Amino acid sequence: MGRFAFGGAGRSRFGIAAARYSGFRRAGHGQTTPSGILAKRLFRERFVCVLRKGHPCARRRLDLETFVSLPHALVSPHGQAGAVVDIALARLGKRRRIAVEVPHFLAAPHIVRQTDTVLTLTERVARTFAPSLDLVLIKPPLELPSFSMSMLWHERRRADPAHSWLRACVAEVAKGI
Repeated sequence: MGRFAFGGAGRSRFGIAAARYSGFRRAGHGQTTPSGILAKRLFRERFVCVLRKGHPCARRRLDLETFVSLPHALVSPHGQAGAVVDIALARLGKRRRIAVEVPHFLAAPHIVRQTDTVLTLTERVARTFAPSLDLVLIKPPLELPSFSMSMLWHERRRADPAHSWLRACVAEVAKGI
């Protein structure tokens, strides 16, 4: 199977500026919030492997050698290599074979449904798609870091009533996901 990549929109100046002052972010170990930026952790997230229900590996524990031999789907929003899985594999002296690369996590489960690719995806997204697409979630055969999803805002918005209301709404919705 060859490798395919679908281009994404990339980062705009507006998106970068918005991320600096208000928005959401994924945070791993050792990341700090810049001065003047306030943060509230919304939830912790971890990764799972996703396969179609009829996949030959869907009914057994996935070992590392099988995992790296399978064709992989990769979500790469900015078209950059070096996903968390690849970093973890490199530490073990292993590499995986990327068969298809897409810019958005919403497309990847649909590809997995129709192929024998494996996708490593956040558990919340995977659980959302699994029932409707007949996907199976399996624990990854290697240690992958979990991360926090946080809401960020500039300190000048701390006392803004509308901004406070919106932050409270977002925090409440995040409790249910």
